[in-house]
Amino acid sequence: MKTEAVSEPETLLCEVCKREDAFGVAGVPGVPYSAAYGRECLKRNAHPYWLMRVNVIAGGGTKEMVAVLEWNTFVDGEYMTVRQALETHPFTKEEMDSVLTGWLERDIEEAIREGIKDK
Repeated sequence: MKTEAVSEPETLLCEVCKREDAFGVAGVPGVPYSAAYGRECLKRNAHPYWLMRVNVIAGGGTKEMVAVLEWNTFVDGEYMTVRQALETHPFTKEEMDSVLTGWLERDIEEAIREGIKDK
């Protein structure tokens, strides 16, 4: 019987800062997503910026998602609140349209599946 060499898995990086090895994986508050966190990002309670942006868009914008704006994230090499990050890295119209269209399409597909189950 011939055996094959097994390679070591790549190191899992922190999804927030992408600088340090992940310490573990945890659920992101208020979002159905788990992210890999490094020790420093976990200590600072910082979350992936891309996900915070999607959360704000999907939640109706900055006026509706006030609490999320005070959460921490990591952008351009520094920790900051989501509010500060949005001020320096605002949404583009294309980004908003893409997120909202994706969610709408998923809702329609789910409604179709649920309709089929009911018949």
